Amino acid sequence: MPDELPRKLPPKRAVDHEIELVLGTKPPARAPYRMTQPELVELRKQLKDMLQSSIIKLAKSPYGAPVLFQKKPIAPYVFAVLHGFLDEFVVVYLDGIVIYSRTLAEHVEHLRQVLARLREYELYAKGSKCSFAQETISFLGHIVERGRIRMDPKKVKAIEEWQPPSDVHDLCSFLGLANYYRRFVKDYSKIARKLGIGYPNVRIGDLEANGIGLHVI
Repeated sequence: MPDELPRKLPPKRAVDHEIELVLGTKPPARAPYRMTQPELVELRKQLKDMLQSSIIKLAKSPYGAPVLFQKKPIAPYVFAVLHGFLDEFVVVYLDGIVIYSRTLAEHVEHLRQVLARLREYELYAKGSKCSFAQETISFLGHIVERGRIRMDPKKVKAIEEWQPPSDVHDLCSFLGLANYYRRFVKDYSKIARKLGIGYPNVRIGDLEANGIGLHVI
């Protein structure tokens, strides 16, 4: 977990990406997007850093695509790197990694294996975002602790404070949130049906809540 990331690319892999083009296709070339001054400053800085690190080089090409600033997770790469550990003692979601174990000693060994694999592929974790040897964690809207899983109180509060739906759109929005926890609600489908979902000729007025299903959920 270095303070600064290495100024070089990870090692070359066995497979290179290739796009096969249809003969006679005209290469796409679009003009650059307009940028704000801060974006231009950041663009020049990143280009300079990547040129100095030999990550990119000056080149001419009939193809051209405008630069677009967009934060993206590195999930596909992390999945590939941690292959063999997944569903054994590792769960990956986007660029977050969860390591689970039965005992502390086992957890330490699992942690060593994962960190060694990341180091091998020159991937780095941010220390300030890491927590180790936790007995309780919040993950994907659930609280996981000592072999049990329960609903996140924050999510439950959002459901409890939801205003009664007055149209189909509001109802679908509410059920979209409530459905996430359907496994914890006995006879959930029967309860949700009371809200009008599943009826072929449901009317807007029928959804103005007397709160039958809404309050039960």
